[in-house]
Amino acid sequence: MPQLVIVRPIRMAKLAIGFIVGVCVTAIASFVLGYFYLYPEAKHDGYSLGRFHEDVEIGWKIPEALGADLDPNEPMQAFLPGKDHGVVIVTRNGVKTLRLCCDDSEAKPPQ
Repeated sequence: MPQLVIVRPIRMAKLAIGFIVGVCVTAIASFVLGYFYLYPEAKHDGYSLGRFHEDVEIGWKIPEALGADLDPNEPMQAFLPGKDHGVVIVTRNGVKTLRLCCDDSEAKPPQ
């Protein structure tokens, strides 16, 4: 006949406290690992993906095809914004052309 195991209340309290402490330590260790290792890696990968995206690579062909003269004071409209470079629409004498904007500035609104 199997014997019944009677767990004493003090032993049960020790087990419960040990379990709660283990869960807390695991949660803190997971947070530290995620915050200091996983999050910076994901942030860097996301930045690199956006920086070398295919759409802005097309913009590198614009200066040789349409010209590279860009006056920072003329009104620009964002066409393909990027992190480091962007393609903007420039209106000169009523004619719209594309230019590669490489000075890390936002396109200025029309004045």
